[in-house]
Amino acid sequence: MKELNLVVKSVIAETLSTAQKECIFQLWNNGYPSALFFNQFNELEKYLQGLNHAHHYFIELNGVNAWAMVFERDHAVWFALIVDANLQKKGVGKYLLNQLKAEHSLLNGWVIDKDLYRLKNGEAYHSPLGFYLKHGFDCLDESRLELPNLSAVKVQWHEKENNYLFTSPNLGFRKWRDSDLKAMAQISSDKDVMEFFPGIQNRLYVFDFIQRMKSEYVQRRHCYFAVDLLETSEMIGFIGLHEQNFESDFTPCTDIGWRLKKDKWNKGYATEGAKRCLLYAFDDLKLERVYSMTPRVNLKSQRIMEKIGMKKEKYFVLEFLKEDVRLRDCVLYAIQKTPVSE
Repeated sequence: MKELNLVVKSVIAETLSTAQKECIFQLWNNGYPSALFFNQFNELEKYLQGLNHAHHYFIELNGVNAWAMVFERDHAVWFALIVDANLQKKGVGKYLLNQLKAEHSLLNGWVIDKDLYRLKNGEAYHSPLGFYLKHGFDCLDESRLELPNLSAVKVQWHEKENNYLFTSPNLGFRKWRDSDLKAMAQISSDKDVMEFFPGIQNRLYVFDFIQRMKSEYVQRRHCYFAVDLLETSEMIGFIGLHEQNFESDFTPCTDIGWRLKKDKWNKGYATEGAKRCLLYAFDDLKLERVYSMTPRVNLKSQRIMEKIGMKKEKYFVLEFLKEDVRLRDCVLYAIQKTPVSE
């Protein structure tokens, strides 16, 4: 794919534009057999609105397009993928499929498995089943969808191993996936979890946060990492390192922070994870100093900072919270890399 300059645009359902919906409408009606044809644009809109936690991926190249989406059904992740006929057999479908695999550990889909149907333009429809088998999907022959004018089989792909950047005894630290949005949005909408923030964070805010963390990792090899509980592979929040650039006399600096599901509190995970992230900061990233900060009223976080060896440096007023009487007075902690004795 070196000869193609491909960029995948990631969009959650709430932010789909009319132009993007029209792109899906055209790809759908041109790419699927006529039995799946949407006669009216509003039929597609109604279908999309009925999907649970839908997430869309677009590629535009030389005026033609490719699209994929994932959504939840029966507590599982399902997908669809269509590539414009003019982009097929050029690696675009593989590129987009790899994007889905990078974001999701399990994918389910229905694939038309017979070359018996016609497209809108009258041309023969060719089953993509071989494409999916070639790229690691299993064909579940016992699961079939039989309609009067359409036949499909279920295919499934699952990640063969966890791709953790590093681990601690109980936790796995990894890059963010778009599929983390639901879990992280639930955590960030919990009033107890967000007690020491100006308010809870909605799904759009969390989506933007995940994109920023992805970019920060690419640029700096660190971010607030997504964290899984190793025993169950459950995503329980974040712990990690973030570049703080707000105006103060100690920024820019690298900050260590955490946010975990409430039912995972008081189990030592934040302390365990923060210690592991400090090891990564000093041994792998070769940082000399790491900071952490929180409102003075947040005694829980201050106790964790002290448990991981950080020392209180000073109190300060966080400028962008200066109107918030409860949260504006903050405390700064820091820890220095321990010199290696000669």
